[in-house]
Amino acid sequence: MAEELQRMGASVVVLASSFTGSARAIFENKGIRVEVGEDLEASIFDFDYVWVHSQLLPLSFVEQLGTVSREHVPDGKRLPAFIFNHMSALDASPDEHPYIPLLEETIASAEVFVSQEARDALNKDYDTEANQGIPQRIVPNPAPSIYAQSSKVGTHPRVPQRIAIISNHVPPELFDAAEMLGSADVHVDIIGEQGVVQEVTPALIAQYDGVITIGKTVQYCMMSSTPVFVYDRFGGFGYLNDENFDACAYANFSGRGGARKNGEGIAKDVIDDFQQACSYSDAMHGVWRETYGMEHVLEDLFESVEPRTSITFPYPGYEHTLRMQMRFAWRYYRSWDFELWMRAQKQHLEDELHRVKEVVAERDKAIDSLQAEMQALRGDLGNVREELAKSAEQLQQVYDSHSYRIGNALMAPLSIIKKRRR
Repeated sequence: MAEELQRMGASVVVLASSFTGSARAIFENKGIRVEVGEDLEASIFDFDYVWVHSQLLPLSFVEQLGTVSREHVPDGKRLPAFIFNHMSALDASPDEHPYIPLLEETIASAEVFVSQEARDALNKDYDTEANQGIPQRIVPNPAPSIYAQSSKVGTHPRVPQRIAIISNHVPPELFDAAEMLGSADVHVDIIGEQGVVQEVTPALIAQYDGVITIGKTVQYCMMSSTPVFVYDRFGGFGYLNDENFDACAYANFSGRGGARKNGEGIAKDVIDDFQQACSYSDAMHGVWRETYGMEHVLEDLFESVEPRTSITFPYPGYEHTLRMQMRFAWRYYRSWDFELWMRAQKQHLEDELHRVKEVVAERDKAIDSLQAEMQALRGDLGNVREELAKSAEQLQQVYDSHSYRIGNALMAPLSIIKKRRR
């Protein structure tokens, strides 16, 4: 989103509780300004829009909003439009809920949701009366317009030859399907933690005839007219079509609400339904570019959202309460990031330990094999020694025999004559 806004001509600054790993590299490579911490040395009046994830605001903004609440908006100044974004309907993602009481009800210019499912689930968390009149919109995880530049419209093969499974949580049935597709001469790559970890870009999507995935990658495929098979850990719907599209979109293309299938069924559908999926994605490409193209979605949203002319905190002392809640939230996210980092480090060490154990096991196996060969050689050497000893004993018996001594004496004159002739 930051990249698309910059491309559209906006000046963008991102405030984050932490800034590490692959995400940092991506932001820095795209030239996006990122500030780290729980505060931002800036005036709220410097911004036209403040896009809020996880209800996080800079602490200085809380103080400035408190001043506005007490003294109103200064002459000649204009509040920014505060847009609060919610990316999940799941209770397992409490950070996506409006968990700070009355915050959005007090300052939001708009509340946006990744899907109708999220809107339905999260509306119960608001103060109904206080939240009346605040515009709510579905912003369906739109994809940057650059994905449409690699459109496959009209260029699909007759049968799929290359398929990508893009997921960080591939269920067993998809591994089974990948094996069966491979047996049917369909090349399958797994992009994610159980395969190859890499950024999903237009160039990556362009390499494949179809993609098996859920979530944001579905929108990437829709924008590029890549047939997308919606299936993952929650089950799914198969390729997008007229019959399942609304149900898929309702739950943010997560697969929730769909059915579970076995690997054989998935592999069969991936091949058998491919041509129909190509026709559908081509026919819908123009519509999807409008409804799921980030530039169109953001322009429409920003044009319709108006900043508040005033802000009034709901009760005396709310500013202090909000500051404490916000400080706690920032530190929680920073700790959560550290926990995720530690978990990743632990997983990395466990993977390395597993790899070392495999190397040691192979070495031990090789040592055991060499020891067995040496033992066999020792046995063979013992047998040879026994045979040599037996042969030496037999030879000695020949030397010691009466017949050998007589024969040797008889042959001695002949040996002397032979030497003289030489």
